[in-house]
Amino acid sequence: MGKTTLALYVYNDKRVLGYFDLKMWVCVSDVFDVKKITEKIIESATGKKPENLEMDNLQNKLCEELSQKKYLLVLDDVWNEDEEKWCKLKRILMSGSKGSKVVITTRTKLIAKITSTISPYYLQGLSEKQSWSLFKQMTFTNGEETSKPNLEAIGMDIVRKCCGVPLAIKAIGRILYFKETEDEWLYIKDRELTNVTRGK
Repeated sequence: MGKTTLALYVYNDKRVLGYFDLKMWVCVSDVFDVKKITEKIIESATGKKPENLEMDNLQNKLCEELSQKKYLLVLDDVWNEDEEKWCKLKRILMSGSKGSKVVITTRTKLIAKITSTISPYYLQGLSEKQSWSLFKQMTFTNGEETSKPNLEAIGMDIVRKCCGVPLAIKAIGRILYFKETEDEWLYIKDRELTNVTRGK
């Protein structure tokens, strides 16, 4: 749905740059290990990876970096649903100044419920019209679709299967840009599309 892209826009916005003393970005993904995440946060804050520190030392180092600073931390692509691990990480992050923020991107509503102190922001998919417009940009040279009505019809089916997910539309559009025959497009629609949209 473009969660990371939206978070990046916020992270790099001029108003955000002027508001926070410190900004950090950590990609979390599958493994939610509090020690590893703490190391990544320190590395993002300092530009240096901490060497062989135990958890107590890491916690002290992070507290030192966050102390008296209004910080923004983005935890991107979080999968952990273990509330106890969240509490451990939250305690470590408490040393920043008032006004510090943590932004979390996730695919699951349960994680949003566990971690949120405010209402989560749910991203919606593109409308069919927006999806088709994006698909055309990725797939056809200017105006080319009108000269290939058979491909356009297959393209409309593909767009519906992408369910408004921009990343899926872009990925499949890049593949189809180099395919010119109806058979190639049908093969992508019927066989390959499932692999692209499965990860949405």
